[in-house]
Amino acid sequence: MGEILQFKRPARQARESAGKPPGRKASSVIGLIDYDTAARELDVTFRSGKAYRYFNVPPDIYAAFVAAASQGAFFNAHIRDAFRCAEVKKA
Repeated sequence: MGEILQFKRPARQARESAGKPPGRKASSVIGLIDYDTAARELDVTFRSGKAYRYFNVPPDIYAAFVAAASQGAFFNAHIRDAFRCAEVKKA
């Protein structure tokens, strides 16, 4: 996927599961999504527990990701191989 880095800032925890209101199933594969607008960094935590930070992700890609009917399919088609990423290890 990408390089493994240990960031001073751990993976951000989304306030809502995958950007949807609490109680709604987000995805069978994706557990949490968070986006830092200023840094243009997208954090994706998978249900497996692995977390990745994607760099230089435009806000419209994040918005479409959150709104997608299938977040797993959107991730595979528009994010996974399109942006540089690094695995986020817990500090």
